Amino acid sequence: MVGLRQLDCEQTFLTETRTRLSQTRDESEEQLARSRRDAVYNDTLREAALLGGDTRRVILGGSSQGGTVALHAAISYSRTLGGLLCLRSCLVDTVSEVPKGRRTRAHKTPVFVFAAGNDTVYNPVLQRRGYEKLQAAGFNVEW
Repeated sequence: MVGLRQLDCEQTFLTETRTRLSQTRDESEEQLARSRRDAVYNDTLREAALLGGDTRRVILGGSSQGGTVALHAAISYSRTLGGLLCLRSCLVDTVSEVPKGRRTRAHKTPVFVFAAGNDTVYNPVLQRRGYEKLQAAGFNVEW
């Protein structure tokens, strides 16, 4: 039996943020977002290797900003994942585009959303709008 291992997307974000603060201010927000996404890709590939190379056995997720990082990594990933758990998080459409008009392996990744009706960090209306964009693009999103 394979145990559950946690990929900490929020920790990845914090590590990247600390790194960014120690670098020059020339790095753009887009570059920072790409570096966070790439760190999650690397963690995912490493975990999949431990599971026989099958990325469908890997589930990404996080709460708040960690969920947002996991979301952006998963929708642009080149392979199908076992699932994506988004807890009190949202799609920031200025960071990554939802794949439209073309089906990718990422579209097969089930997305499970857990949102609080009175969330004071991520407005529930904005959360719903972002996940509706995913649904419109063909992702299977469950609330």
